[in-house]
Amino acid sequence: MSERTLALKLNGAEVRTALTDKMKSAGVLQAIVEIVDQALKRDWSMNPATAYDWFDGTISVDGSAVTVDLSLHDSGQDFPLKMTLVLKGEAVGVLQEPIEIPLGKAPPNAVRVETGQAVPSLAKQGDGPAEVKGIKYKRDAAPRSVTEQHV
Repeated sequence: MSERTLALKLNGAEVRTALTDKMKSAGVLQAIVEIVDQALKRDWSMNPATAYDWFDGTISVDGSAVTVDLSLHDSGQDFPLKMTLVLKGEAVGVLQEPIEIPLGKAPPNAVRVETGQAVPSLAKQGDGPAEVKGIKYKRDAAPRSVTEQHV
């Protein structure tokens, strides 16, 4: 079987998964991550039918609110996404220190590998037709050819 990675854009669902993964990696409480994930699911820009070359911005979490401030880049246009979510119930006041999560520009496949998502690859087995499959790489062991693209 021969495989070749594809440099496809990130869809909205992949961006949402990357954001929640980065929050978990920064030590944000799971209840807060779920609140943010539910809010992002309702935003049109996180639809699986959307596609982005890259994104950047910040996620800020303090004891009473979460602020998501993103710039989503698609074919020369930037689409801002800014939301502030007021925390309620058990999520209020659980953080001792505010958390600021910077989100830098990165190639789509680098984002996928870094956040544990499958990298799209064109796979051909024998004489059969080629098909696009997702290949998961270990976060620290992906080949450079997979993660190095220009943004």
